[in-house]
Amino acid sequence: MNYPFIWENYIDLSEEYKAFRSLDKRASLKRAIEENEIEQIGILHSALDDAINAAQVMKQMISSGWVFNVNQGAVNEKKVASLDHKNVNNNFGK
Repeated sequence: MNYPFIWENYIDLSEEYKAFRSLDKRASLKRAIEENEIEQIGILHSALDDAINAAQVMKQMISSGWVFNVNQGAVNEKKVASLDHKNVNNNFGK
């Protein structure tokens, strides 16, 4: 990761999940794991475990047709994140 980190260049998975599932409010990572019947890795609120679990939720969303949007600030500044769908599948199984 380059320093300084460009804060405008991120995907708010919580907001994306909320919109994708047509929820009224954001879902916790625990709720997203449970709703998608994903086996939780490790313990919640542990940075590495949360990152792995969030990636599993994202993988499930992609498999269900979700196409991510980088936040508007990043788009306006042409700081667009990229995601290689093959790498997601290779790293987290199929």
